[in-house]
Order: sequence, then C-alpha cells, then structure tokens
Amino acid sequence: MTTRILRLSAATMLLASAAVAIAPRLTGHISSSAVVNAPIIAVYAPFDGVIEHASPSIAQPVEEGDTLLVLNNRSLRGSELRALRSSLAAVSGEMSGLTQQSNAPERLRKELENRRDAAIDARKRWFVPRLDEAWAMVQHAEATVDASKARLQRIEKLSKNGSIAQREVEEARTTLLEDRATLASATATMRRLQIERDALTGGSNLDLESNDLEQIGYRLDEIAVRQADIQARLIQLRASRQGLQSQIAGLSIETKKQNAFVPKVTAAGVIWEVSAPEGSSVSIGEPLAQVLDCSRRFMEVILPEDSFETIVPGTPAQVKYKGASESFTARVSAVYGANTRPNRNMQAAEPRLTVDSGLRVIVGIGPADPSDPKVSRAFCEVGRSAEVRFDRKNTILDAVRALAGRVGLLDQPLVAGLVNDRTETDSRIN
Repeated sequence: MTTRILRLSAATMLLASAAVAIAPRLTGHISSSAVVNAPIIAVYAPFDGVIEHASPSIAQPVEEGDTLLVLNNRSLRGSELRALRSSLAAVSGEMSGLTQQSNAPERLRKELENRRDAAIDARKRWFVPRLDEAWAMVQHAEATVDASKARLQRIEKLSKNGSIAQREVEEARTTLLEDRATLASATATMRRLQIERDALTGGSNLDLESNDLEQIGYRLDEIAVRQADIQARLIQLRASRQGLQSQIAGLSIETKKQNAFVPKVTAAGVIWEVSAPEGSSVSIGEPLAQVLDCSRRFMEVILPEDSFETIVPGTPAQVKYKGASESFTARVSAVYGANTRPNRNMQAAEPRLTVDSGLRVIVGIGPADPSDPKVSRAFCEVGRSAEVRFDRKNTILDAVRALAGRVGLLDQPLVAGLVNDRTETDSRIN
C-alpha cells in the first residue's frame, strides 16, 4: 500500500512537472509566427511632371506635416489660358463697339422724335386758323347758295308772269349750281383739314401736303430694327463673355493647383520607398514615394474560430520579440472572421501564417519613435518575428487535471482526491 501511494505521488509530481512545461499551450493561445507590420502610405503623381525636390533617402525619419517632395507640372495650360483671355478681350471689344453703335442711333432716334413732335405741334397750330378760314368759307358758301336759291325762286315767278325772259332764269339756275359747287369745295376743304388735325392728335404721321413726318417715321422704324439687331448681338456676346470668364476662372484655379504638387507627410514614419531623383520625369498615376507609418504598428495572428467569443477588441496579449528577454503587453485592436481577406498591398510585411483559415486577430503594439536612429534604420522593427500569447482563465491546476484526465490517473482515488481537494481550497480562497 505504501509503495502504491509513493508511486501515485511520484506520478502526480511528474504530471505537475509536465503541466508546468506545457502550461502555455493548455492555458492560452500562442502564436510563434507573428510578424511586426505597419501600413504603407503611397503617394502618386496627379499629373505629368518633373521632380523638383526629391524625397528623403530610404529609412530616413519623417514627421507629420513634413514636405515629402515637390513635383512641378510640365504640361501647364498657360497657352490655353492666354487664348481664352484673348477671346474674352475680343468679345469685350466687340461689345464696346456695339454699345457705341447703339448709343448713336439712340441719339438720332430721340432727335427724330423731337423733330416729329415739333412738326406735329406746328401743324396743330397751323390747323387752327386754317380750320377757322375753311369754316368761314363754308358759311359764306352756304349764304351764297341760300341767296342764289331765293333769287332763282323770284326769277321763276317773274318768268311765269312774262316779266323776265327765259334766259335770265337759266342764268339764275347756273349761278345756283356754281354756288353749290363752291359750298361743296369749301366743305371738302374743311373736312380734309379736320381729318389731318385728328390724325396728328392721334399720333399718326398722316400728312396730305408733305411727307416729312412719313420720312421721319420710316427712319424711326429703321432705327428700331437696328437697335433690336444690336441688342440681340449684345445678348449673345454677354453669354459668350460669361462662358469665357467661367472657363478662365476654372482654368486659373486648376492651373494654380497643378502648378506644383507638394504632398505632406500624414503620419510619423520612415521613408519606405524613395522618389526618383531631381529632374526626373514622371507620368500621371505613377508612384512617387512611400512612407512607412510607424504610428500604427500591428501584428496579425490566426486563432481557432471557437475563440471568437473570448478574443475581442481590447483583449490583452503578451508579446515577446524573438531574441528579446522580456515581453510586453499589447491589446487586440480588431478581430475578423475566417472568410475576410486583407489588403496585403498596403502592408509593409508579409505575415507568416501557418494556416489559411481561422480567426484573424490584429494586435496593436503601439507606435515607434522614428526620430531614434536605431528605430528608423530598423524600419520601426517591421518584419521582426515575435511570439504572441493570449491567456485563458485556466490555472496550472486546471492543466494538471486536464493532463491527468488524458492519461487516466483521475480514476485513482488518491490523485482525484489531491486535485479535487486543491480545487475546493482554491474555491474557498477565491
């Protein structure tokens, strides 16, 4: 019995030693293939140009806000801008000439209108005595006709008595006809004068004696047509001028923007890929330089998918660089499902992943100081291998219990009692 107890005790001690040796595997997730990584910030040429100032050399530190390089535009659109300005000057000159042409007919129109108004006023004044004279002539003719009628009636009575010869009767009748004709002529003259007066009062250019007003009217019509043509042309020219001004403004802004491309560094880091030397020509879309962003370093590890509920952003992880004597604490910054595919083109290092599928865990390891020459020459330790460990809540005793269960020692009452007693003690302490 004593020998058996000693054997079981020795077995338990061996299990404990084995558990201590393999505890990291049983008490947490460990990835020994993690690689320090960081994003790359690439700058591309927005236009065809020439490098005026090249970027710093490779591995040189840069700070946020530093000028990365200077690219001058070699295809400036100055000639196009000058052509537009020349067209604008021509349009403005034509508008000025048309405006002057419009002013001259306008002055002539006002002069003709004044002449017409003066002529109409003069004619109106002229009609007053003429109408009075015509009215007097009509009245005189009417009186003459009345006298001729009375004389004819008297002569006809005398002719019936034989006192007057028939010849005198015929003469009286002829005189009456002549007087009536004179009355008709006087009446027609008065009506004509009235019509002319009424036409002038109504604004008409009717003139039965002279065509001066009619000629003035023709000239005014010609001026109106000419003015309409000038105004239509001015409207077209104004639209053209506005279009040219808009094109010039837009092209000026574009030319000013594209005169030189001076990109700024957006994050502290080191030069990952240098630009072409000064004086080199580059084409639009061509990569100019790349900066390693040392402020966002991370590691990528693959864990079993059953860890999705326990490994979340903010979960601590112990990181130990290969060759280092001490580890440091980092935290999970992102967790991706097994089917996600990262963009490796924007990463500086290629992670050494031992499996193709699983839970992708991104561990942020904090920024590096690129101003330190050792750090910048080492590219902020990008590419360095490390071991990343995620601790579980299991204890060493849990590891012993698990190992004992695997080898069948939990069936032995002594071992089971030792493990269970320890568990109860831990429970009471906790």
